[in-house]
Amino acid sequence: TPAQTVRAFITAVRRADLAELRSLMHEPLLAALEEDWSARVDAIERALEEPGALELSADLRRAELRYEGSRVLTLEQTPQGWRVTGLR
Repeated sequence: TPAQTVRAFITAVRRADLAELRSLMHEPLLAALEEDWSARVDAIERALEEPGALELSADLRRAELRYEGSRVLTLEQTPQGWRVTGLR
C-alpha cells in the first residue's frame, strides 16, 4: 500500500549510512543536511498519521502525502509495487 511504502521510506532514510558523504562534505554542511532530512522524515511520519493526509488519485495509481504546508511526497503504482516518485 502507499502507507506501507512511506513507512519503508522513513525507515530507509533513518538507517542510511552517511559515511561516504562524510568523506565528501564539510562537516557543518553535513550536519545541516542530516538535520534537514531528520526534520523532513519526522514531518512525513507525523503527516502519515493524520486522517486524509494520504490522497489517492481517482484511478488509485498515484498517491500524495502532504506535509509541512506545501511539501508533497508523491508515490505511483508500478509493476514492482508502490514507488516514491517525487519529493518536494
